[in-house]
Amino acid sequence: MTGVNVDPSADGTGVTGTYFSSISVEDDEANQVSYVLETVSDYLLETAYGFYSRSISLHTDRAARCLALLVLASNIRPMPVAVTARVSDQGASVMVQAASLLSPDGCLAFTPSLSQAYRRILLVSVPTDQATSTLLNSGLVPSRARRDAAYMHARLATCAGIHQKEVLEHGSKPSQILKTLATLAGDPWPRIAADLLEKEVRDE
Repeated sequence: MTGVNVDPSADGTGVTGTYFSSISVEDDEANQVSYVLETVSDYLLETAYGFYSRSISLHTDRAARCLALLVLASNIRPMPVAVTARVSDQGASVMVQAASLLSPDGCLAFTPSLSQAYRRILLVSVPTDQATSTLLNSGLVPSRARRDAAYMHARLATCAGIHQKEVLEHGSKPSQILKTLATLAGDPWPRIAADLLEKEVRDE
């Protein structure tokens, strides 16, 4: 069993490392970049497509992998990338939403169309409602989806914390972080990183 402690006073999901989830591998292996990326990719597909996640196209599988790499990289430093999906494409929309919830500084945006938004409105919950949400995320209230998200969030944060120094030794620019994580993970992740960089992931 793997324990994930929940801090009720924390921001976001409230996860800092008392919900338990069993995993089929040892902790050392479960914190390796390759394992975490594969797990996050599978999680995004299963969240979006349920029992049909194993029958999706290679295109969608690659999209999930791109999101997984971005999410892990964003746990090391913010990534200057915005991923959008049309609500009519429900699978893609769910994957984008799930990915945003796994990033420490991720944001969700509702835009009525893909045209340029002329105004941004920040929606913020009041503290008591945020506390209610944190309680739900703690796993004390039974919810498979919330427990799974809390576990994935904690696994990503742990992996990023373990490998952050090693990754940043190869450069702190977003493109360098993506490439280094992909190299640590091995095949097929360098090709996934190349796909993202071809889409002009800008360095800050």
